[in-house]
Amino acid sequence: MGEVKTLGAYRAQVGEGSWWDSRRAVHWSVDIFAPALIRTEWTGIQTIWPMPEMAAGVVTTPGGALVIAMETGLFRFDPDKDQLPKRFAAPDDLPETHRFNDLTVDPAGRLIIGTMRKSALGPAPTGKLYIFDGACWTVIGDGLFTPNGLACAPDGRTLYWSDSAPDVNRIWRSDYDPASAMLGSPSLFCDMKTLRGRPDGAAMDVEGGYWIAAVGGGCLHRFLADGRLDRTLELPADHPTKPAFCGLALDRLLVTTLSIRESQPVAAHAAGSIVSLAAPVAGMHLPDFRGPVEP
Repeated sequence: MGEVKTLGAYRAQVGEGSWWDSRRAVHWSVDIFAPALIRTEWTGIQTIWPMPEMAAGVVTTPGGALVIAMETGLFRFDPDKDQLPKRFAAPDDLPETHRFNDLTVDPAGRLIIGTMRKSALGPAPTGKLYIFDGACWTVIGDGLFTPNGLACAPDGRTLYWSDSAPDVNRIWRSDYDPASAMLGSPSLFCDMKTLRGRPDGAAMDVEGGYWIAAVGGGCLHRFLADGRLDRTLELPADHPTKPAFCGLALDRLLVTTLSIRESQPVAAHAAGSIVSLAAPVAGMHLPDFRGPVEP
């Protein structure tokens, strides 16, 4: 597997939103509770931008701006310009008690994103999954505590998601039509109660392998398309939150982690950091969000 190391000196309370920016050749992530946006270069140089609200995830756009999912909606932010993030969209049914959580982009450039009840208000299965094309929000799932694990298969015809809540701890998948954004009936992909950790953020490789961060388990699990566990990669942090395939050949995994629940003294040096390790299988390229992002 090669060397496992950390990139940068910043230690997030809750690092999340691991995303590779192929245009700039940098890695983006967020610290939900800081709140902050983090840019990490291969040299380990990091740039930190304070955010006005809890930030849960980030994606790129064709023009170079970023879309950051925060508490009250989606914000546009151009890291190359001296400007504040600008809110430009939110679903009409997003209550003040909820915030965005995990997200991905489908092959057509639509945003697929989940919402959850804010942690301080206690758990409730009132989270939803949305598809947002830049104009319309469509609910494609509900009854979730902590939606996570969003990823599309390489052909775009299968959508995966998870619920990280301890009493749920499952991953589902469904047929997906990237042309129409129609979702089929969900089926159970994996019940992780017998495995280490709970299913957090995910990434797909070019072979259709589904990589899930096992928060609380200190590892990444790779599942084959038929649901079989293929391999487990150890990480130097108890609580990985989301992997992303990075680099020119998408042959490196960069994994966000959190530090607020770290318990293992041996792993403490990596808590909250970006963990870097070689990917045994190359990753799948993720498209930009292609909806309009002007406020």
